[in-house]
Amino acid sequence: MNIYAWRVSEMLEGRRYEQLCTLVTKERLERSGRFLREIDTCRSLMGEAMIRLVAAADLNLSLSSIRFQLGEYGKPEISGSNSYRFNLSHSGDWVVLFTTKDGSRIGIDVEQIGDMLWQVAESVLTDRELSDLRGHAAEQQPAYFYRLWTMKESYIKALGTGLSMPLKQFSILRTADGFAGRGAGAENFSFQAYELDDSHKLSACSEGALPSCWQLFDLQQFLTMNQLQHGGRA
Repeated sequence: MNIYAWRVSEMLEGRRYEQLCTLVTKERLERSGRFLREIDTCRSLMGEAMIRLVAAADLNLSLSSIRFQLGEYGKPEISGSNSYRFNLSHSGDWVVLFTTKDGSRIGIDVEQIGDMLWQVAESVLTDRELSDLRGHAAEQQPAYFYRLWTMKESYIKALGTGLSMPLKQFSILRTADGFAGRGAGAENFSFQAYELDDSHKLSACSEGALPSCWQLFDLQQFLTMNQLQHGGRA
């Protein structure tokens, strides 16, 4: 299992994201061209380029061999690989990717910390979570809310059932050594909080063990790896 994080600002500078156009599918190029904001185009290209490069390295395949298909609930999968799983998320200045080759269900979520509205918190958090949130000092509440939010979102994404699982059906609770899920099967998953930067919260969950830390995605490293293994064929 690996978690990669890639700064959007790195690729926005000088429109570097344009070099990613050769690494993504025609369908992605068409979709990314519909965004009105440059940052959304950049994130869209970065996400697909990252998963294609990482999956190609993990599965020892050329980029041209990486194809996507949709699972039962519309969750993207790598065609022809029953045990390879991935999950993407992006917000603010980060695009993040979680991968595994063991077939475990995994989920990841990153969120840029913003204002916390209690009406929103009350619509997605359980009574126990709201109690924990109120136990924090006012200035700490937004950060803790986004920590809970990313953990709950990571679980929903791991299940791959979309919006069919209400967020209030399960709780994320503090434990002596981190966080744990309760209700709706969440107790069967591991949850992990990661430190990204002061402006974002990153969380992941898995049916199995989780990586202890995330890795900064190095585009040149994966491009070089692909070039050496497969001549850089996209």
